[in-house]
Amino acid sequence: MEFSNILVERRDGVGWVTLNRPEKRNRLNTETCQQIIAALGALAQDDTTRAVVLTGAGEMFCAGADIGEFYGASLLEHRAHYEIRIDLIRALGTGKPTIAAVNGHAIGAGAALANWCDLAVASAAAKLSYPEINVGISMGLAAVDLVRIAGRKRANYLCFLCETLTADDAERFGLVNLVVPPSEVLATAGALAAKLAAKSPIALQLTREVIQRVADLGYRDALALARDVHVLSRSTEDCREGSAAFLAKRPPRWTGR
Repeated sequence: MEFSNILVERRDGVGWVTLNRPEKRNRLNTETCQQIIAALGALAQDDTTRAVVLTGAGEMFCAGADIGEFYGASLLEHRAHYEIRIDLIRALGTGKPTIAAVNGHAIGAGAALANWCDLAVASAAAKLSYPEINVGISMGLAAVDLVRIAGRKRANYLCFLCETLTADDAERFGLVNLVVPPSEVLATAGALAAKLAAKSPIALQLTREVIQRVADLGYRDALALARDVHVLSRSTEDCREGSAAFLAKRPPRWTGR
């Protein structure tokens, strides 16, 4: 796959999507979002790809939205830009499991991009921030996931004050899973992706769906969803194979069905 703003590779069951605008500090413009969506869609259709790593070229993960693109835009144009970002969130959440390899600073929409991935590995040198209020705009889509991940008080602290988090603080806030030396970010993300690639694709997909959806449900409805999805998983070929492999003390051979 050839794109102007991103690089896409497939290696050993893992798709690698790299934001490739280092001269713009990998800022997200509409074209870049559309290209990420297209790449994720193609990887979702590839049965040999089991997980996706998203990272940035150069020393920056993503410096946020490309403000120059929005300057002077009409309200309808602003809404259209946000609809594309909602499409991006949907693509990240419905394709293959995603891991953000935060190789450098993640600012504004860049920090949100890491939050929209299923897992995140950060360089110990990386910093995360949500500085929207400092440029006179409200927090946008990032606030939704930030509240869910970190809680309201921490979201208030980050969004109202525009404070910068170290990678260790981001881990403490639940925004990243692992903090590693800068030279180990890609290898660590790749190792996590390889572990995901070794799992039953359908069991992983169904579990991911439950985790994504329960936050929108009341407790009883969440229990019912978890029950229904679990029962469904019991009818799959992978469930039968997993049980047979366990009893035979051999590695399972997943089919994703």
